[in-house]
Amino acid sequence: MGGEARVAAPSTGYAHVALAFEGPTSAPLMNVMKHCLNNGSAMPFGAPGIIGVYGGSEPSGASSTVDALSNAVGSAPSADIVAQAKAAAKTEALTALDSG
Repeated sequence: MGGEARVAAPSTGYAHVALAFEGPTSAPLMNVMKHCLNNGSAMPFGAPGIIGVYGGSEPSGASSTVDALSNAVGSAPSADIVAQAKAAAKTEALTALDSG
């Protein structure tokens, strides 16, 4: 699994960047990982078998955005971040059960 896509859309005046990689097949683990990646500079996303981060910027700041996203996925989260992510994922799962 892998690939790259570059789509030029000069009229938008905005650079959209996403980095993704193979993710877990376990939904609870996927949710914990997404919360670990949610560090303020990157917006996490996931789908079956894939997890990643998204960011956007002015075209001139695209390289800084790529650096921030790379740092988000390339650094190990601290024990505190993992604990917070587990609590957030648990709350999300319980809320979903409550909603029916």
